[in-house]
Amino acid sequence: MPHVEIPQDLFQQIQQALPASGTTDQFVSQAVREKLAGEQRREEFFRLSDITRQAMVQQGLTEDEILEDFESQR
Repeated sequence: MPHVEIPQDLFQQIQQALPASGTTDQFVSQAVREKLAGEQRREEFFRLSDITRQAMVQQGLTEDEILEDFESQR
């Protein structure tokens, strides 16, 4: 299994935040899973934004036109 170094001050903060039944390994593993999920959502957002931008360009729309349309619908 890979080994990761955690600074002592961060390790102490983790230990203080642990629920009574949790372990440091479980806490760190869960934090990394949450961080990875966030990164995946971020990458998906940018991918979809690029698709939207490309569709706007193909239709000859400008960002200002889109914003004006959006404001008129409010």
